[in-house]
Amino acid sequence: MRVLGRLVAILIGGPLVLLTVVFAVANRQAVPLDLWPLPWTIEVSAYLVGLAPLAAGLILGTLLGRFSRG
Repeated sequence: MRVLGRLVAILIGGPLVLLTVVFAVANRQAVPLDLWPLPWTIEVSAYLVGLAPLAAGLILGTLLGRFSRG
């Protein structure tokens, strides 16, 4: 059963990693990010605007799931 789980993870995770790399390479241009309540604007790569919230949600969801089990 453990081998089947690892195989499924590779079959799903592999294309997702490849898709993420392609997205990051295709969106390397700088975009202004306005930090609205604050008077600052920073220049970041376009892929960070899309991938950083996803990574933060993944980490937060993993931590909440791990600690909610008790």
